[in-house]
Amino acid sequence: LHIGRIFLSIQPPHATPEKPYSQPHDINYRAIAHALKDIGCKKVIAMCSSGSMKKEIGVGSVVIPHDYFAPQYHVQGYGDMRDHKSPGFSEELRNVIIEVVDSLNIESHKKGVYVNTNGPRFETVAEINWLKDYCDVVGMTGGAEASAVTMLDMEYAMFNMIDNMANGIDTSDPFADYKAGVKINLKKVEDITKAILEKVIGVSKPKKIVTTTPENTFGRRCVDTVIFARYVVTMSKEHENKYLERHAVVIDRGVVVDVLPIPDAKAQYCGVVEEDLSIHHAIMPGLINCHTHAPMALMKGLGDDLPLHEWLSENIWPTEAKYLSYEFCIQGARLAILQMLKSGTTTFNDMYFFPEAVAAAANEAGIRALISCPIIEFPTPYAENAADYLQKAEEFITSVKKSPLIDAGIGPHAPYTVSDDTFTKVKELAEKHDTKIHLHLHETEAEVHASVTGAAPPSPKHLSDRKCRPLANLAHLGVASNRLLAVHMTAVDDSDVDTLSKNDVTVIHCPHSNLKLASGFCPVQRLANAGVTVALGTDSNASNNTLDMFGEMKTAATLAKAVAQDATAVKAYEALKMATVNGAKALGLDKRIGSLEAGKEADIVAVDLGGVHTMPVYNVISDLVYATGREDVSDVWVAGKRLVQKGELTTLRTEEVLENARRWAERLRPGRHL
Repeated sequence: LHIGRIFLSIQPPHATPEKPYSQPHDINYRAIAHALKDIGCKKVIAMCSSGSMKKEIGVGSVVIPHDYFAPQYHVQGYGDMRDHKSPGFSEELRNVIIEVVDSLNIESHKKGVYVNTNGPRFETVAEINWLKDYCDVVGMTGGAEASAVTMLDMEYAMFNMIDNMANGIDTSDPFADYKAGVKINLKKVEDITKAILEKVIGVSKPKKIVTTTPENTFGRRCVDTVIFARYVVTMSKEHENKYLERHAVVIDRGVVVDVLPIPDAKAQYCGVVEEDLSIHHAIMPGLINCHTHAPMALMKGLGDDLPLHEWLSENIWPTEAKYLSYEFCIQGARLAILQMLKSGTTTFNDMYFFPEAVAAAANEAGIRALISCPIIEFPTPYAENAADYLQKAEEFITSVKKSPLIDAGIGPHAPYTVSDDTFTKVKELAEKHDTKIHLHLHETEAEVHASVTGAAPPSPKHLSDRKCRPLANLAHLGVASNRLLAVHMTAVDDSDVDTLSKNDVTVIHCPHSNLKLASGFCPVQRLANAGVTVALGTDSNASNNTLDMFGEMKTAATLAKAVAQDATAVKAYEALKMATVNGAKALGLDKRIGSLEAGKEADIVAVDLGGVHTMPVYNVISDLVYATGREDVSDVWVAGKRLVQKGELTTLRTEEVLENARRWAERLRPGRHL
């Protein structure tokens, strides 16, 4: 009942005038609720055909419930814990119903609890026993409808006509009971409905009847989310090196369904959630961090200002030997994910011990990830030897195959920690499960030189008997392929460029980490000119000290110019492409993410360009790369779910994550309190 004198009937597309009835589980309650709000509805009174769970509430009774429970129904688009509300019935509307029913001299039960069940009347014995104790009436629609309506700030109340005694309550034939009950109640329903109409709006029948569908609500399609933005950077081929002004991104069921001008979006779509970011915000694809060691967030600041191998052998590896555990990894991963989401990263490519812990943290937060199981030759608290690592890798790969957000890969650590025999087994396992191989490669010139000359320790060199460049050896073993993600590549000659290009190997560039460890310079423009895909990563919090992909983009673009001695090398759009489109391609996810296009999953970042350091805005793409920082990220969505709202996480509990980080810091640095 719409108080504005409109009856609204919304049916699924398969309904016809001859057969308009919808099974309750097929009804789109969100669409109905939003359509009602769209036409100005503020109050809803519902009549529900219901079953009684109490012998004293018999067929023919009228129940006006004061509360309800809808355990099977979840309102989508309201995941923000900070804004949680408890829906309930309007006392004002309940009093209207009570007055009307009393005026008609119809006996009623003026209190009761309504429970939304899957029905019709096929509850389990356990469910029946629970319902007997805690509820009065059951139905299949009222609770779901009430949740959807009240979540959009409309008032709602219902009255229940008892058409049957619910399953297991005082009857052996509930269907015969139901048919008889409908006939008994029909006259009461008509009388109560007419009286409510007369009392509330002064008429006994509606002025207008409208029939529509959720797919076409008053000429508009009802969807989950519409984001109205000042700028939209799609990163699609159609908009190569361009951005759109005053456009909207339309999301439904986790997928981008349209990108179009704001006036057209308002004419064609209505969103359950409509976000107006049309003043200063730029909307762009989520950033993809292609190289992380997420749990190492707990080791940030341990051993700064040291060369790579001294940093590893004297700080990182001893710390891991002492503290590495599932708990360490899940707490570290939560801290890293918190940082990444708040800075606009929606997908990360990880390599670390206890990958199941990283996966658990990622699932908690709702972030997307490709998680690689580490492979090395020596024992750690995670595994005993190469065979043990490989077995755990296969088990992990199998365990996440059906995950919508988590994919698995294989992470042989580096040529100087993995033997040729193990690399061959890694290749076979990757081919068997169609996964990526995530590898540190050519991290320093010293490593490459030692591998070529066979220099004795302590110089790091690959564990192969062949005296050659590590990449050449991997090509010989068949590991250099489109599966390989070669991280760092700071020592590159012409033969390496040729091998990378011919074998379609992707290079993951980590400029901040390489600079901090003085590892060398990846020749990004030279690789791009040869057709090699280059994506971006931060490396770990321990070697970079941040997980800020905006910082990586700026450094990648500016460093490339210095390395190439060419100010046109790696322009802003190319840097942005490395962090989005190229990242998706590197991880084998380019058909799903990396750009904002119809059919791709809605991994989206909103960036506020209204700050002092970003104004004025002449070129949005340049601003995003050269002027914007992680602090400008306001909102983040992954697969259409909002994970960051106005700078705050909606899934992870920030204070809890930070408190755990403080506790670990005390353990790793005894006597030092944060």
